[in-house]
Amino acid sequence: MKKGCLYLAFLLLTVCCVSASAGTLELPRDLQTIGAEAFAGDEGVQVVICPEGSLLESIGEKAFYGSGLTDLYVPDTLQSIGEDAFGNLPENFLIHVSIGTNAWDVCAKAVGEEHLIDANLHYSIGTSEWKEDSPVFIRIYQYTGNQENLVIPETIQGYPVEIIANRAFAETSIVSIVLPSTLKEMSGNAFWDCKNLETVTIKAEYFSVYNAFISGTETVNCPFYGCTNLKTLYTAERIDYLTSKLLTGVKQYVNVIAQKF
Repeated sequence: MKKGCLYLAFLLLTVCCVSASAGTLELPRDLQTIGAEAFAGDEGVQVVICPEGSLLESIGEKAFYGSGLTDLYVPDTLQSIGEDAFGNLPENFLIHVSIGTNAWDVCAKAVGEEHLIDANLHYSIGTSEWKEDSPVFIRIYQYTGNQENLVIPETIQGYPVEIIANRAFAETSIVSIVLPSTLKEMSGNAFWDCKNLETVTIKAEYFSVYNAFISGTETVNCPFYGCTNLKTLYTAERIDYLTSKLLTGVKQYVNVIAQKF
């Protein structure tokens, strides 16, 4: 087990090693470098967060190699990533970074875009005592980015993404979106007035659409209402019964394709 060790050298704060039992770590705001092998082999390190205003610029070689990392939150200031910094990690690990920034490009070069998620996707962690199968879950409540093509991951911080909340993507500029197989609930106005939305893929086999309040006591139950450019809806084979509800309020023809994922 590695013991805590922070050092300051040439006015450059560097993490060189940490406790294996840390679990979720928030790094110092002034940290500029995560040193080589800082978290290597530490399965206790799962979620690493750079706080708002972080000055992080570089991640050293094998910094997270063979660790338990599932989610890393990096700032726009990130400039370089060393070789094998993210080698031998869980296959579904994610780096949360703002799309359209140099930091996104740096991360994409290091691990590929399949391991990146736009930091503008906002969520909360929920718990429910009556949900024995997954008592802890992720609720997506807002997207504030400008990415056109979104893939919502199955898990964030190791928890299943289960809920798309009220107006989570309403009036955004997304063109296509893929929703995960873990989805269990979708708000009745989740994609309200997404004028550019053309393609939706829903991998979940069983989920519900719940009523959403829009004003006073008035509710709606049509998540794609106002999506005037929606052309194609890909669904899992077993949710044919939901198709009419999903497309309530969509006036144009939408090609619905059921398939196995």
